[in-house]
Amino acid sequence: MALDVREFDIRLDEICIPLRLFYGERDITAPTARVRRVVAVLPTARLTTYEHGAHRSTLCNRCEEIAHVLAGEPLAGEKAGLRIV
Repeated sequence: MALDVREFDIRLDEICIPLRLFYGERDITAPTARVRRVVAVLPTARLTTYEHGAHRSTLCNRCEEIAHVLAGEPLAGEKAGLRIV
């Protein structure tokens, strides 16, 4: 499997809109280290990770929870397998 690895056409540190990223730690298409490096450069990014989530399963299995977060509703504390960075 080939990964899509290329430079961005923009400077990530200049993005100033609020960003919320949801990531499954078992995602083999976007390795955790790469996701964390990108998030570290984004000044307004918040990363929510799911310990047992993979690439598509995170969205499929957590769709309702993610929708509530994107609607501005806070998460009710940390849940099993959930980390907010």
